[in-house]
Amino acid sequence: MMKNKNFLKSKGGELLVLSASVLWGVVSLFTLPLNERGFSSVQITFLRSIISAILIAIYFLIKDVRLFKVSLRDIPVLFCTGAVGFFLLLALYAASIEENGSSVGAMFLYTSPLWTVILASIIFKEKITFLKILSLAGLLAGCFLVSFAGEIKITGKGFLYGVLSGVFQSLYTIFGKRSRKRCSAETTAFYTFFFAAAVSVFFAKPIELISLFKANPDSILLFFGLALLITAIAYFLYMAGLKTVPAGKAGMISIIELVVATIVGVIVFKNKLGVTGYIGIAVTVCSLVLLEFSSAKESDKGAESNAEEAAVKEAPADFDESA
Repeated sequence: MMKNKNFLKSKGGELLVLSASVLWGVVSLFTLPLNERGFSSVQITFLRSIISAILIAIYFLIKDVRLFKVSLRDIPVLFCTGAVGFFLLLALYAASIEENGSSVGAMFLYTSPLWTVILASIIFKEKITFLKILSLAGLLAGCFLVSFAGEIKITGKGFLYGVLSGVFQSLYTIFGKRSRKRCSAETTAFYTFFFAAAVSVFFAKPIELISLFKANPDSILLFFGLALLITAIAYFLYMAGLKTVPAGKAGMISIIELVVATIVGVIVFKNKLGVTGYIGIAVTVCSLVLLEFSSAKESDKGAESNAEEAAVKEAPADFDESA
């Protein structure tokens, strides 16, 4: 019994991150049936966001209403996180899955580290190391292999949706990192979903939604599952995991999403990747692991450097005391 408790204590955070990643990997089980019922990617994003925001608002009312509180100066960053990052990310990812299938859609989404590294080097002046260049080259090679694999026929539209989903995933990461510095994970999540819903409503054709629900009443359950399991619960699981798991390690664990999405695509939706496609996904996964390893290594160096600087600053004071 004690062994089980110790295992959960040491590996609990990793299991939370793994659970969130598995949930994200099965998103196509909800979005593709909704597409088949006539819902557009933007409509799916709007309803997914607004239901998630309502569920989190109920949670705040039960737990602590002060979780709604934010500073006015935080609103622009939260707006960008929700309206620019989250809304466009979800809409483009759903469109990419609809055009390309869940396996290829997830693979394109995971090109986001490529854009994150490029944008971070421009915005935050982060250094692009040899390991990063090597891993990014592998990402591009993996995408190329999958694009021309088996019976997969990626249209120009599908390719554009896929690449842009990766770009906006990286923007969501960058904006989210900024907002998390000033707000709690729960508060950031609520306003992310709220602003995503507030913007997407203008493109979601609400009147058309009413007729779609009348024709497909079972869609309500699909939307509720999508919002509760894949959005709200998955987000909280991941954030809870990050309390005990370093970001670099969490990034490596979350790569399982790509594997799960591939399995779902092959088994449930009969995606045929062929040998080249599987090699491409394997190359992509290995490149992502290498990139996360590179990022973790840099974080460790940064922590060591900060510790050394602190030691140097404290040294004169210690010297005076001993004198």
